[in-house]
Amino acid sequence: MSNNRDNLLRFFDRPTEPCFLQKGEDSAAFEVPDHYYPDKYKSLTNSLSNRFGSGDLRAIPVKNIALPDLTLPLELSYNDQFSLFVAKHRRMAGKLIDIFLNMRDVDDLISLCSYCQMRINPYMFNYCLSVAILH
Repeated sequence: MSNNRDNLLRFFDRPTEPCFLQKGEDSAAFEVPDHYYPDKYKSLTNSLSNRFGSGDLRAIPVKNIALPDLTLPLELSYNDQFSLFVAKHRRMAGKLIDIFLNMRDVDDLISLCSYCQMRINPYMFNYCLSVAILH
């Protein structure tokens, strides 16, 4: 189980890069299910898995889960600024933290994080994941 917890911390390594790229000192990457990829990567899923799925790369399997409703946290664009001083951003972050905290186990949280990390604003994602881990 501690290995899964260590894998959870990999989302903080180069947070603006997708999780299917190498993370950590041991060059591990998450094996994301095909339908977890955002639209901009969907046409490239086969070439991405061939390009980054070989060599000394350690693969971390991501299980397929029923994804919760993420409409509120997804309202903040990926490239926008995030600030807790903005009331709407606080509501978005609070909702995402609640979703993270309500995951059944670490494997489900890793699965949800691999989905969210490529879609949700990276600064809000890092903040919410940090708060969820601390709690």
